[in-house]
Amino acid sequence: MKTNREIAEIFEDIAFLLEVKGDNPFKIRSYKKVASLIKSLLKPLSEIREKGELKNLEGVGDAISKKIEEILDTGDCNLRRKLIEEFSPEFLSLRKVKGIGPQTAKRIYERLGAKNFLSAGKDKLKKILSEKQLENLKEFFK
Repeated sequence: MKTNREIAEIFEDIAFLLEVKGDNPFKIRSYKKVASLIKSLLKPLSEIREKGELKNLEGVGDAISKKIEEILDTGDCNLRRKLIEEFSPEFLSLRKVKGIGPQTAKRIYERLGAKNFLSAGKDKLKKILSEKQLENLKEFFK
């Protein structure tokens, strides 16, 4: 069973990837807000679900509620899986790199392209994204 923090991370992943795609800002904000809400909960989401109170949470409507239930049942949700397929698990790892937000990640993705990004491999990406390399990101985008 996923913890609230792990479930919140899934919603943060979705928001990040949707922002990189340039999706609807209101939808992105909704995923960010629900992630923040979930992190602040004192009770596990599974317990809230058992009581039928998911939709009582601020900002949780039908769509988000269904995604929470799917995550609780399967450990992930279809939207996140589709977005990761579109980009790559390696690309999603950029979300956790200090100094790289959605816009910078989008520029990196556009610059490298899907095939090159995937072929770069984790070791090469780690080297590119090391702290020293991050200082040179301006050069990368010229």
